[in-house]
Amino acid sequence: MQLLAPRHKASLQTWESRPIHPQVHQGPKFFSFLDDTCGLLANESPGPPLNDGPFARVEAAILNYQIFGPSIGQGLLRRQPVEVGDTVGLRYTRLGFVHLFFACRVTEVFRQRPTREGLESGFTYQTLSGHPEVGEETFRVYKTPQEIGRASCRERG
Repeated sequence: MQLLAPRHKASLQTWESRPIHPQVHQGPKFFSFLDDTCGLLANESPGPPLNDGPFARVEAAILNYQIFGPSIGQGLLRRQPVEVGDTVGLRYTRLGFVHLFFACRVTEVFRQRPTREGLESGFTYQTLSGHPEVGEETFRVYKTPQEIGRASCRERG
């Protein structure tokens, strides 16, 4: 993790040579924080995703690493959309007078992959050595064949 003054520029350069944190591959511990946030974002008619429909717009936002709101921080990456092996950083700005910068490595990217829920697009990344947390996160959007509610969202597992 790097501490930055609000006007100091963040850089991925020092993070790109760092390995994935060695504890990531040991899996969650009994005290690990596990979060599965899911919600209905929009409705789109059945069939393939519309060119500029809700699924396509959310898919593009996720794959372009536009997943954190401005109240949390700013993402930093070298190219869009993300690809396997890319290092992506987050300038965490919620502390006000000091910003934190840390990064992760993209380990999987999937685009309109068929699943039991329908289609899914997104990516997974794992924390790098020096990140304040240890683990992996997956950001994804589903296009289901029919409308679902929050209860069905939780049943995904």
